[in-house]
Amino acid sequence: MCYKRAIILISGSGTNMQAIAEKNDLIDIRGVFSDRDAYGIIRAKNLGLNAEYIKEDFFKKVFDIVKKEKIEIIILAGFLKKIPEWFVKDAPPILNIHPALLPKYGGKGCYGEHVHQKVLEAEDEFTGATVHVVDENYDKGRIYMRSFVSVKGLKTKEEIAAKVLVTEHNLFNMAINSFVREELQ
Repeated sequence: MCYKRAIILISGSGTNMQAIAEKNDLIDIRGVFSDRDAYGIIRAKNLGLNAEYIKEDFFKKVFDIVKKEKIEIIILAGFLKKIPEWFVKDAPPILNIHPALLPKYGGKGCYGEHVHQKVLEAEDEFTGATVHVVDENYDKGRIYMRSFVSVKGLKTKEEIAAKVLVTEHNLFNMAINSFVREELQ
């Protein structure tokens, strides 16, 4: 079986990272890196993964790791910073998951509970998650795969978040596997 050498970037608790690490069999996770002191680093270490909080020069240091480790795919699993254009241009493919049906509720400031609040306020009957290939703009890259969920009757952003998180965990693994298989052909 051929594997793609991967790193995962996080900014939070790392539940998507954990779902990937536990279920994905087509990537070799060479490290998990966070731009802040996040619980996801502890979660990754508990899974036996190399994990590090990088306090300064985050993108430069991660880019050095990408080159040194010959990383073939970068996965953003709850990573909140905008990826600099120079990084996107010279890096291997970058996949991100967003907790909404892009292009709706994407862009700067649209993450986590902020997205779910917008869904609630708009009284949307459906929301979901989108996996997209990262480009130099927030949430504007090519949509790779989506998963829709009904939120009809849900009354809080927390209820919406819980339902979307379940689909995120399944969708992201499916998208990563599909993407890797395409790359291996």
